[in-house]
Amino acid sequence: MRFFFLTCIYFNSVIFFAQSIQDGLGEKFNNLLLYDTAEVNRFNSLAYRYRNINSDSTFYYSTKALSEAIKLKYPLGIAQAYLTLGEYNFTNLNDSKKSFYYFNNAQILLKYLLQSQTITDSLKLKQKLADSFIGMGLNKQQFGEYKDALMLFNEALIIGNSIHDENIIAKSLNNFALIYNDLADRQRAIEYAFKSLKIKEKLNDNNSRAKTLSLISAIYGGTYDYDNSLKYALSSLSLMSSDSSSSKPHFISTTINVAIIYAIRNKFNLADLYFDKALKAINKYNIKSALPGYYNELGNFYAQQGKDTKAIECYLLALKFNENKKQTSNAFFNLGVIYFKQDNYNESLKNTLESLGITKSIGSDINKIKLRKKLIIQNYEKLNNPKKALEYSIDLINNLDSFASKSNIQNLEKIKAIYDFEKTVFLEKEKRKLNEATFKEQINAQKLIQNGLIVLTILLVIIFALITINYKNKANAKQQIVKNLEENHQSIVKNMLSEQELKSLQNIISGQEIERNRIAIELHDGIGGSLAGIKLKLTSLNENKNPNDIELKNVISNVDLVYQEIRSISHNLLPPQLTNKSYTVVINKLIDEYRTNSNIIINVDYLDSGALNQINQDLQVTLYRITQELLKNAISHSKCSLIEININNYKNNITLVFEDNGIGFNNNEKSFGIGLRNIQSRVNSINGSLIIDSKIGRGSAFYISVNI
Repeated sequence: MRFFFLTCIYFNSVIFFAQSIQDGLGEKFNNLLLYDTAEVNRFNSLAYRYRNINSDSTFYYSTKALSEAIKLKYPLGIAQAYLTLGEYNFTNLNDSKKSFYYFNNAQILLKYLLQSQTITDSLKLKQKLADSFIGMGLNKQQFGEYKDALMLFNEALIIGNSIHDENIIAKSLNNFALIYNDLADRQRAIEYAFKSLKIKEKLNDNNSRAKTLSLISAIYGGTYDYDNSLKYALSSLSLMSSDSSSSKPHFISTTINVAIIYAIRNKFNLADLYFDKALKAINKYNIKSALPGYYNELGNFYAQQGKDTKAIECYLLALKFNENKKQTSNAFFNLGVIYFKQDNYNESLKNTLESLGITKSIGSDINKIKLRKKLIIQNYEKLNNPKKALEYSIDLINNLDSFASKSNIQNLEKIKAIYDFEKTVFLEKEKRKLNEATFKEQINAQKLIQNGLIVLTILLVIIFALITINYKNKANAKQQIVKNLEENHQSIVKNMLSEQELKSLQNIISGQEIERNRIAIELHDGIGGSLAGIKLKLTSLNENKNPNDIELKNVISNVDLVYQEIRSISHNLLPPQLTNKSYTVVINKLIDEYRTNSNIIINVDYLDSGALNQINQDLQVTLYRITQELLKNAISHSKCSLIEININNYKNNITLVFEDNGIGFNNNEKSFGIGLRNIQSRVNSINGSLIIDSKIGRGSAFYISVNI
């Protein structure tokens, strides 16, 4: 039904354009705004709002808007619907042909509207036109037409620079990075990606920042730098987790990428955890288009561990969703590999032949075709069919030169795409400079004539103005001095109050540490010592007078338990011994203690332990106390089986991410317990930020960030 509805809209729009051309575009569009377009704008607004939340709602409202806009002959409404449908087909259906069609039609309409004299809000139209160029460029990239993609992204960048729209500039730079990564020019890819990220950080757009962080992760992954790849992927997930409006397909793909990286690093428990997170997100947000890729990667994960039965189940599940031919081909080939490993050569041959047919039909890269042909030859050899094995071997040998030639042609085309693009951009810049120089010369000549005529008038006006300004300046100067004094006074008072508040909070925390230390010593040396003495006395009485007295033995045992509890409490109250030990060693010791005293799996990951061990001791103590409080709360209340801790110091920004898979709690409650209040106070004392993400039944996550 969805395809039928989309097809109807497609043909209606074609009829509309044909009719417009036949009757005369200008004549038809002159009366466009006479119609009631509010309903179309409402549908388009709803479609845009749901694009990262519910793809079905996006499709429904955008097609509804398109249908109504065509009836009303309302081109701006049509263009907006085309933009949304272009993004929907690209992101949710992986249908680049339909996506390009919608973006291209949007671009045609928007260019016409910009030339029309009846449209006054040209800024928004230019922003939408840039979006159409970006959408077309992304689809050209999918077709492998890299030069065209780069040119389209450059068109968007030119618009962004002309209207000083940093959002468009950032998106264009991000897409340059995307193309250069595809062309294996990692250096330029990473340069463009970080340029884009810098602008996005200034714009404070978490969703867009998260996408660029994921791209940076992918670029590092392409260079086998999995440490950096994981770091930026986790940063991307952290941003998306704190933003309910973030792109759900992007959240899912990044979660799967994190799982893959952990699998590569043989951290199978963490890989399994993130695969589970990805599947929950797919089901929650109903992103069915992500399932083939998910099941293929999960199957590879099981195959890596030698769990062939589970791997086969995953590949078969991937085949259920056959809209994505690329993933279908991968699933058949993966099944062929597994069955060959199990000596089931008939099934291996059947699945590999299916994969080869699909791979050829979608024009996949040459290496994939070679791999499939080699596996087919091996199967025929195992099945004692030398004739077929020889046939495919001859075909493979005969095509090796062709494969090499095609591979070289593809590489040359990629290099040529970059060269042609950069040459075109250079020529455009030079032409623009020449035009600007000619224009400036003409302007200067006109200015000389005009200046000669008005200079006398200006001199007279200046004399009169100077007299008036001099008088007003004296009066204004007095008022400004008073105003500046008042503002400076208020600013000084405000800064003093802010500094005093932070200093007061730090003093409270420092006082708490001193008091904890005093209480710990008194508990250990005072009450602990007394209990130890009582225990010795009772033991002596028991041995000398009545060694078989069970009640007395129970009393001695209870006194010993109280003594051990007092020692444990005093130990926890004492500050960590950081003077001669590195911060990470002390944290590891703390975590080992909690591991020993509970059945909970606790994983800790330092992404830059050297930088962490260099921060000042007061900050180390505070971070230690926060970690201690989080562990205590999780073990005491969350009923969890797994705790994940990530601590990082990157560019003088410390992040502490603490996650558990427990029962969670209501994050919307107005008040928290003593433990959470203590954590918030300690975060405030180091001028940091705390984000708590928890729901009942889903577990808890704490994101702490401190700039030093």
